[in-house]
Amino acid sequence: MDTLTLRTPILLRGFHNKKDPVVHIDYDEILRGFEMNYDEFVDLCILCGCDYTPTIDGIGPITAFKLIK
Repeated sequence: MDTLTLRTPILLRGFHNKKDPVVHIDYDEILRGFEMNYDEFVDLCILCGCDYTPTIDGIGPITAFKLIK
């Protein structure tokens, strides 16, 4: 998912399991759905945590989204 912060246009996930479908994630659709610009989306991702930063206690995806909005 970290590749979305680099503006990857299409991300496909779920090739590891034959039972679950492959998930198609469209970067532009995410920004429209979240009603965010690129900088806000990156800030949201940072607050949610990633491979390169520790998580922030008490901040999950819902709280992070509310803080950015």
